[in-house]
Amino acid sequence: MEDQQQLFHYTTLDVFQCLIDGFDGENLTFWASSIFSLNDSQEFLHGYEVIQKQIEAYEVRKHLTQELCLGPIMDHHRNEILDRLFDNEQMPYIVSFSHESDSLPLWNMYGANGHGINLGFWYYKLDISEDVRQGFVVPNVDAVFCLCDKLPAKDVLYEGLPIPQDAFEKIYRKSIEGTSNLTGNDLRNEQIKAIATLLFCFAPMIKHKSFSFEKESRYIAYPKDLSQVKFRTNARGNVVPYIKVKVPIKNLRSITIGPCSNYQAVKPVVKAELCKYNITNIQIKLSEVPYREY
Repeated sequence: MEDQQQLFHYTTLDVFQCLIDGFDGENLTFWASSIFSLNDSQEFLHGYEVIQKQIEAYEVRKHLTQELCLGPIMDHHRNEILDRLFDNEQMPYIVSFSHESDSLPLWNMYGANGHGINLGFWYYKLDISEDVRQGFVVPNVDAVFCLCDKLPAKDVLYEGLPIPQDAFEKIYRKSIEGTSNLTGNDLRNEQIKAIATLLFCFAPMIKHKSFSFEKESRYIAYPKDLSQVKFRTNARGNVVPYIKVKVPIKNLRSITIGPCSNYQAVKPVVKAELCKYNITNIQIKLSEVPYREY
């Protein structure tokens, strides 16, 4: 029952060491990666197609005039829109969690092939500290920030699952305010901005159905400017933009040691690292997955 109230972040022991070393007395600092640098190479593009269908369906229902519709713009100016998104300094950044407490595929993909750990955070208290919330915005639409703020961890919508209609319509209406009085290039530019807003708000929540086994929930952050963005190199040698977000330590409930780790050796090290900063009442346990490498 307790596991059902937690979200789990699978990672390596090296990353855990960095999280602990960066502990400020109240928060663990996570690195949120750019939406364009995640493991699904087509992820944002897939979200583009899903959002386009949602927009077109909405515009048909509302009987909007062809000139004001965003759907055709997404069709005819796809490359221009994507180029603008890639260049936008307020692109979405992601910290990933899962509802799966002990998943062999997740251990293999994100937990150092079973040699890592996962961190369990209390789902109903998974929250981002106040100073960090004030440091991020959603481009153009303040209402979206409020939606994200109420529940920072948003469950991923896998292919076939509907986008929340009320939120979508609210953001659509907000993003096209004032476009009815425009024409020509001015109209098109504002429409592209509106499309970018809808994509930035909803595309990070959409993932291909082949990843549905992950049961992912995400914290999505948007930096105010490029001064918040840093860069790292991943295991494949690719450059990954990231920003720092803080998660209160009070939300950490459990640490599970991977199925391929030497539990007797790793548990004392993990416990000692927590004790250095007086982090107590954290359950440390071994994965129950009966998996070994030989």
